[in-house]
Amino acid sequence: MTPVKAGELIRTVRELHGLDQRALARRARTSQGQISKIERGVISPSVTTLERLLGVMGERLQLSAVPGMRPNLSTRELRRDYEKLSVEERVAQAAALSSALASIAAADEGAAAGARGTAPLTRPAPSRRSRRT
Repeated sequence: MTPVKAGELIRTVRELHGLDQRALARRARTSQGQISKIERGVISPSVTTLERLLGVMGERLQLSAVPGMRPNLSTRELRRDYEKLSVEERVAQAAALSSALASIAAADEGAAAGARGTAPLTRPAPSRRSRRT
């Protein structure tokens, strides 16, 4: 089963029913701007909102859960696997985890700075332009 984005689903169903954004908004008692934001992925609607939007078009939302790619091990199983590792393997695993978390934190900081309209913590060196007098 291929995952579908909420906005793509709403747009596809809306077009299937021959509605424009304004008509869907009227039926759902919301604004055309909200429908546009959902369809463009600017905002992520709640499941309740998705159900309501689909419902006013005569459709029903159906969600399902499927097993993930990796098993969900219990804490006891994870601990047992960890204890089987050598000291070197434990250190390597900890270093890899630390590196991954540092990368995630740096990406989050950069994204947050972009959302605030500010530069990230690392800035390029200033250019050395000569001034005209």
